[in-house]
Amino acid sequence: MPTINIDLDELKAMVGIDDLKEIEYAITQLKGEIKGIEENELIVELEPDRPDILSVEGLARALRGYLEIEIGIHKATLEVLRTSKLEVKVINAKVRPYIACAIVRDLRLDDKAVRSLMRMQEVLHLTLGRNRRKVAIGLHDLRAIKPPIIYTEAKSTDRMIPLDMPIEMSLQEILEKHPKGREYRHLVRNGYPVYIDKEGIFSFPPIINSERTRVTEETRDIFIELTGIDEKAVKQTLNIITFNLMDRGGKVESIKINYADRKRVDYTPDLKPKIMKIDLNRVLNLIGLNLTVNEVKHLLSKMRFGIGKILNNEIEVIIPPYRVDVMHEVDIAEDIAIAYGYSLSLIHI
Repeated sequence: MPTINIDLDELKAMVGIDDLKEIEYAITQLKGEIKGIEENELIVELEPDRPDILSVEGLARALRGYLEIEIGIHKATLEVLRTSKLEVKVINAKVRPYIACAIVRDLRLDDKAVRSLMRMQEVLHLTLGRNRRKVAIGLHDLRAIKPPIIYTEAKSTDRMIPLDMPIEMSLQEILEKHPKGREYRHLVRNGYPVYIDKEGIFSFPPIINSERTRVTEETRDIFIELTGIDEKAVKQTLNIITFNLMDRGGKVESIKINYADRKRVDYTPDLKPKIMKIDLNRVLNLIGLNLTVNEVKHLLSKMRFGIGKILNNEIEVIIPPYRVDVMHEVDIAEDIAIAYGYSLSLIHI
């Protein structure tokens, strides 16, 4: 199971309470296990089936719901997403054919926030990304990027200055000499996928970003780019990242993705929630509880779901786009049980 380090001051500020015992109790109810505290960081082991809470932002969002500080569907799902004027053209992308991008503006990042973003990136790489094979994430300072942006495949001799290196290197040299290149070069045996702008290569996914576009405390606007071999996983991962950055005060803009070779246009992210109809009797039988419709509505709100139409014994549950784990009525049943406080060992799911 993933183990993450959470800055306690950030967590308390984002949850909105200072009572550590209350926070720790709520984490255990969300199937987490507290491993200890070191240098003002809470070490938490969490289930991999909730990638949306494997970061301080996502965990705080879930805790605010469970503790009834902020319940119901995230307000961003009710807003119309602004579309950026930026476009990414995809040409001859075969090794990692699927991408998703977004812009997040007006961030205020300190050292803790930058460190949290890097931790979020790595844990998503490990979980949804399957150690970068399925999905890889790049975060860039938008000011350093000079459009037009193209995602394509380069030659081994093409060059960039990779993160944490003082010199320009060819892509082949990065694979041979950079620590990240040696670790992940098996993922790009058949090509060299890159993002380029007017100034050259600024990302070599899933290996390394460029030093030119490094995110720092001075960064206000972030360009997010993802690549992968699973289109659904790529888009789901972007949804989690954008909600985390919105919870830091960022304003998200979608980007036009122009798959030139396939004559297809996409816009990412898509933050519209999905709706799942559940049969109330069947769900309550699963968890062994006798609850009214209003009680179920309240428990769903604690887990940050929205409620749509209610007809006879059927409830429309509005699922936020960062809840990529919710695929079946059984998943909703489990969340109702968690919100109720029912012992998970007794759930017959």
